[in-house]
Amino acid sequence: MTFFATRMKAVALTAALSCTLVSATAHAQDQQQATQAQQVQSFVNMYRIVDYSLGANESCDLFTIGNYRALWLLRSMFRSKLRTVATDEQLDQLRPFDSAKEAWRGCISRAQDADAWSIIDRSELLSDALIAAPLKISTEPKDCRVAWGGPALSRSEWSYAATAAVSTYDKAPNKAEFETLQGELAAMIDEQCSKRQSSELMQAGYEQLRHTEDNHLFLQKGKPGKKQVFTSVGSDVASDPVSDDFGIWRSRRGGFSRHPTGTGVIPYRVLDRGDVDVAFFILSRPGTFSARGKMYLSRAGRMTARMDGNFEAIELRLSNGQSYPLTKVNGQGSGNFTASSEFVLPADAQAKLASLDDEVTMTIAYRLDGKDWASFLEIGKDAPTKEVSMADIRSALEWSGAPMPAKDDR
Repeated sequence: MTFFATRMKAVALTAALSCTLVSATAHAQDQQQATQAQQVQSFVNMYRIVDYSLGANESCDLFTIGNYRALWLLRSMFRSKLRTVATDEQLDQLRPFDSAKEAWRGCISRAQDADAWSIIDRSELLSDALIAAPLKISTEPKDCRVAWGGPALSRSEWSYAATAAVSTYDKAPNKAEFETLQGELAAMIDEQCSKRQSSELMQAGYEQLRHTEDNHLFLQKGKPGKKQVFTSVGSDVASDPVSDDFGIWRSRRGGFSRHPTGTGVIPYRVLDRGDVDVAFFILSRPGTFSARGKMYLSRAGRMTARMDGNFEAIELRLSNGQSYPLTKVNGQGSGNFTASSEFVLPADAQAKLASLDDEVTMTIAYRLDGKDWASFLEIGKDAPTKEVSMADIRSALEWSGAPMPAKDDR
């Protein structure tokens, strides 16, 4: 029987479904049924552990991007396994996500609640093992791509992703536990690779690698000469580092990093706690190369449009009938590829936006090359007009502004 089925320490389960799932087989005399009951219990426990940790991470900056992505993947995997014995509605009843999110507002100290922190520590062990798992797969890593648009990496490149995780447990009491988990997760990756030559479970290590390379590039900022990278992923990151916009960062809310152009507001958690940019959303007009850029949001809600093109004007148009023009503070060049411009929302307009209800939405209009006003669109064929709600903006800023635990608690 695997580590997952026998070694995971259970958390207290108060949800009625947990009892139902186990009691359905606990009294059976047949050994196979008893084994299945134990496996179900283990997966219930692990599903709740990672869901609790993801909820806690909403309110307290607990995990960097590699661990954060790992927990999302693990929760999806455990939920998939439990679907053989429970409905989605029943599994939703098991989730402690919302209660954990509320409990961790402002962060919990270890002295205050050691049991809560034991769940976080367990999740970190699981996610570190997944980050390091591609290093231990039996097949040649170059023959298996990171699913959903990622590359195929060599074993030496995966070693850079695994370095931090492996070194954490090198002399730790739970080293054997970490290595067992790493091996079992590697076997799951092997299975995915053999079936379709790709694995989504490798996304956690890939995110960790991009993050490491990105922050390393930032530390070289201002230094003469070519910037040093360690892997092909680093070469890819160097073409457009996230750190150029946000400095040293820890995590990003949203989908897989190979698809950073989502339709919503994408927030980052950055180390600089001042009124710096912490989120953005895409401004684009698909098929029109001269109409694109990003709208950045600072911690306090300041809005700055940085455009690829020397735009004449940009304006916010609200669903309540109000409109707020942005002030142009920079513009140079012409054409599609060398021009740029920057616009900032005036302070009085920012204050008015802050007073609006969550339901209010905005579209963003622009003028370029002497043409009539047009609106930015969502991404994709036949895309509708780009629309952003105040609720989306506030949610993104709240997520990016989550506090970190005290240094002694990390």
